[in-house]
Formats: sequence, structure tokens, C-alpha cells
Amino acid sequence: MEVETQRKSIIRGIRIFVFLTILGICLVFYLTSSEKTWGVLKELKFSYFLLASILIVVDLFSGAARIHIFIRRIIPKGFWACFKANLANIFLAAATPFQTGGGIAQLYVLKRHKVPYAAGMTVGLLNLVATLSFLFFTAVVVLNTIPSKLTESKSLLMILDISRFVFYFILLLTFLFILRPGGFGKFVKWFSGFLSHTIPSRQEMFQKWNRNILDFLQRYQEYLKYYWRKEKLTLLLNYVLTIILYFNKCLVAYVILLGLGVSVNFWDVIMAQMLVIFFLYFAPTPGASFIAETGMSAVMSRVIPVYTVSIFMVLWRFFTTYFGVLLGSIVLLKTIADTDKK
Repeated sequence: MEVETQRKSIIRGIRIFVFLTILGICLVFYLTSSEKTWGVLKELKFSYFLLASILIVVDLFSGAARIHIFIRRIIPKGFWACFKANLANIFLAAATPFQTGGGIAQLYVLKRHKVPYAAGMTVGLLNLVATLSFLFFTAVVVLNTIPSKLTESKSLLMILDISRFVFYFILLLTFLFILRPGGFGKFVKWFSGFLSHTIPSRQEMFQKWNRNILDFLQRYQEYLKYYWRKEKLTLLLNYVLTIILYFNKCLVAYVILLGLGVSVNFWDVIMAQMLVIFFLYFAPTPGASFIAETGMSAVMSRVIPVYTVSIFMVLWRFFTTYFGVLLGSIVLLKTIADTDKK
């Protein structure tokens, strides 16, 4: 029953993702397309789309490598498990608000491959820290060097201000959890005691939750200390892979534009992409649907000819999101089905 509920919840989330995606695509085509738009399709250079496909393979493998470098001592030959976990992350992020389900899906798949929850959670947090710190650095650079034409829109500036607030808040919480997990444990202990006192009939259940969470935190801290003391090179490698991962995502957009025959400054595209990644990272809709389609179009319309925006947006979303979501759906739903059989 629980597995069936999970499956229904995922399907419902994907339906919302698809609906908002189609709505965003239709709106962008309505606002930006013209007779010249369809002429762009006649000038497609397919060799560049082959290159874009190779870059997506690099994206998927670098995402999996960020997981594998941490758990290789737990499952030495587990790169395929990490690859599936990364795909599951991409898929469930598209089916949940604020893309929060991605990390849960990653934990779920890793657990099926004998990786303890505490280890999987530690890996997820270390990757999150690497991502947030990298985005923080690039956001500072981009927002101070970006061409003024990209920030002339008042609505875009408002979105960036909101994104900054959410971004800094999540960054602070993440660092606090990593640096002061004991404080979180004290809060859990106090809260479970409060609930036990308030609802005596459920005292045993709350006490069990308390023991499980405190046990998890203890093991989590042991993994964290191990990586910090004995795997410093792994932490550095993780940051290098994070740079490769996100720069590669920006490079995909540039290659797509070359495939469309659009001549554009390389660094203008890279900075515009980093700007988009920054404000989409905590987008509230599943998989950033609608916001990604319209937001990317709003930014790129200041860099490339408006009549090419809609075609570029669809291709960009296909290579950077839709393809991974499709593969991830196969991986995660199959994992859930296999669990159901057991």
C-alpha cells in the first residue's frame, strides 16, 4: 500500500510538472515567436547537437561521480548505483515542490544498494555544501560583472533579490547542521520530550523516534569526521567535480546556440546561464517548471535574437532537464517496483 501511495504521489507530481512545462512553453512561443522562428529550424547544425548530447553524458557522469567518490569504500564497485541514484534525484526533483524530493530519491536508491542512510545523508549534505558555496561564489562574480542589459528588467531584479534571500537562508541552515549537529540533536531530544508529555498515549512512539534520530545523528557525525580528517583530497575533488558539473551545464547552452546558427559572445552566455541556475535552484514549482521556461527566455532574450528564444528554450530544457527526467523515471519507478516485489 505504501509503495502504491508513493507511485501515485510521484505520478501526480509529474503531471503538475508536465502541465506547467507545457504552459510555460506555450507562453514563450506566444510572446517571442515570429515567421523567422520557424526559419531557424532550417539552419540547424546537427553536429553541435551531437556535441550537446556528449555534454549531457558528461553531466550525468560527473553528477554520479560526486556521489561515488564518497561511498566507494562502502560499495567499491558501486558507480552504477551512484549513476542510478543521480538519475533518481533528477527525476523526483521534477515531481516535487522546491525540488526537495531529489535528495530523498537519491537516499532511497542508495539504500537499496546497501548504503546506510547516515552515509547517504552525509554525502548529500557534502554535495549540497559544495554546490551552494560554488553558486555563492559565482553569484557574487556574475552579479558584479554581468552586462547591464541582463539586469535592466525590474521583475528579474526582484526575482534575483528573492533568490538571494532564500539562497543565503538555506546556506546558513546547511552550514549550521554540518558544523553544529549536536545542537539539532538537543532540539530533537527536547521536542520528543515535549510531545511525550503533551500526548502520553504516544510516548513510546515519540521515544522511539528520538532514539532513531539521535542514533542517526551519531553515525552521521562519524561519517562527517571521517571525511574531514581522512578524505580531504576527496572533498577537494568533489568541489572540482561541482565546477565541472555546472560549467558543463552552461556550456550546453552555448553549444545549442551554435547549433541554431546564433553568433553570441561566449562569456555573455556563460554568465546568463549562471544567473538562471542561481534563481532556479530553489524554484518552488516541481522541476522549476514554468519558471525555468519563462525565466530562461526572459534572460536569454537580452543576449540572443528574440525570434530564436523559443526554439532555444525547448532544446535547452530537453538537454538539461527533460532527458534526465525521462531516464530517472525509469530508474526510480523500477526500483520502487522491485521493492514492492520483495
